[in-house]
Amino acid sequence: TFITKFFQNENVLYKRENQGVMDMFTQGKSLFMCRINTNREELKDMENDFGILPLPKWNKEQETYKSYINHNTKIYSIPNTNENTYEAGIIITALARRYQAYTDLGLEEFEDVLYRFDDDSEMLRKYINAEKKYELLDILRGVNSTILKPYSVMIDACVNNKFSDVVSGISSYKDAIGIALQEFKDNLSK
Repeated sequence: TFITKFFQNENVLYKRENQGVMDMFTQGKSLFMCRINTNREELKDMENDFGILPLPKWNKEQETYKSYINHNTKIYSIPNTNENTYEAGIIITALARRYQAYTDLGLEEFEDVLYRFDDDSEMLRKYINAEKKYELLDILRGVNSTILKPYSVMIDACVNNKFSDVVSGISSYKDAIGIALQEFKDNLSK
C-alpha cells in the first residue's frame, strides 16, 4: 500500500519516456530529477542555484544527515550557476568517503583529498559521514539477479499497472530467493 501510494502521489511524476520530463526539471518546475543522467545537453545550459542537494543544517533540529548510497551513483552534478560550490565540494567529499568500505581505494588517497579543507569543514564532513546506510538490494542484485525479482514485481504493479496482486507476485519468488541467498551465504565463507 505504501509503495502504491508513493508512486501515485500527486507530487511525484513518473514517466518512462523522456518527453517533457527534462523540461520540467530544467525550467525549475521540479526540484529533483531521479533518473540515469544521459541528458547532458539539456542540463548543461540550465541555470539553478539549488546546488547538489540541500546542505545539512547541522543544528539540533536536524540530528542526523542521511544520504542514499547506490552502486550506480557515480556522478553528482552541480549547476554552473550554483554559488555554494565550496559547500557542495565538502558534501561530495563526505559522500565519497562512504565508498571507502565499498571500493578498493586506499585510505591515503582519501586523506589526500579530505584534509584539504579547514577544521570547520572537517567537522561538517564527519557530521555527514556519521550515518552510513547502504541499500542491500543494490549490492545483492549484482550477485544474483533473482534477488531483484520482488522489486520488479512492485514496480510492475505500482508503476506500470501490469497487475494488482503484489503479495502473490512477491510470494512466487520466495523459494528462488531463499536459494539465491543461501548460495550467496555459502560463497562468503569460501
